[in-house]
This record gives sequence, structure tokens and C-alpha cells, in this order.
Amino acid sequence: GTGGGASSFGSRLSWRAGSAGVMQLEQSAMTACRSALGWESRVQRSWHGRLKRMLKAGIIIPMILVEWACILLFFTIIVWFEIWLIFDWGGCREFNLRSETEDWGCMSADQLRGMPGLIIGALPSICEGVFFELLLVISKFSARSLISVYDFSTREQSDFAVVLMVFIFEVVGKVGFISVLG
Repeated sequence: GTGGGASSFGSRLSWRAGSAGVMQLEQSAMTACRSALGWESRVQRSWHGRLKRMLKAGIIIPMILVEWACILLFFTIIVWFEIWLIFDWGGCREFNLRSETEDWGCMSADQLRGMPGLIIGALPSICEGVFFELLLVISKFSARSLISVYDFSTREQSDFAVVLMVFIFEVVGKVGFISVLG
């Protein structure tokens, strides 16, 4: 019986030594997670840190809203310009009103204006294409400006955040265009 007790005592000692290693490993993992997630900095934030976060949000939200408002405004102007170009300048409104059928027979400026109507009728599409390219430049500038107020531990994290913001801006710009058309 005493051999089993000694063996049992030895295994308890080795388990405690092993559990101390496991506890140290757990402590190390917890410290790494807290560091990676910024938990320690969140716990130790002062009013200065909170104010800085609020100011960052106060800059970002209006900047995004201004960009979206510009996109909406531009595409609304382009759509109304195209409608004016076809129906008023192109003469399709009067033509369709005089038509005896319920279907509209005139749907583009070139039907009544000829070659000048074709050339001028392409102008809204050209403006849309130029604006889509300009929108990409504006999105990149806005994303870099917004991300520059944040601190990242690596350049890759910062670049990823910029790419993500550009993607969000571009998606919103394209969806905004479709929404205006709808």
C-alpha cells in the first residue's frame, strides 16, 4: 500500500507542476489576447482617450455623410439632365403627347434631332463614367484621410483598413446610383 501512496503523491506533485505550466500558458495567452484586442488600453482609458474616440467618430460620420450626399446630388443631377435632354431639348415630350398610341414612340434625343441629338445624348453617359472615376479618387482620398486618424500596429492593418473603406465607399456609390435611377 505504501508504494501506491508514494506514487500517488509523486503524480500529484507532477500534476501540480504541470498545472502551474498550464496556468502560466493560460496567463500568457490571456495577456496576448488582451494586447491584440487592446483590452488593457480600453480598461485604462482616461477621459482624454474617450474624448479622442468621440472626436474621431465626430469626424468620420459627417465626412461619410457628406461624401454620400455628394454622390446622391451628382447622380440626381445627371438623371434629371438626361431626362431634360431627351424629353425637353430632344422634343420627345411633345412628340409623345401628340402620338395617338399609348406607347411612347420617342425615347432618345437623336430620334428627332438627328446627329446633334446623338452626340449630345451621349453626354450624360460620359459624365457618369467620368464621375465614377472621380468617385474612386474621392473614395481613396476620404479613406486615407479617415484611417490616418487611427493608430495601427502594422502597415498591413492600415492598408487593409484603407482598402476596406474604399470598397465600402465604392459599393455605396454604385448602390446610390442605382437607387437614384430607381
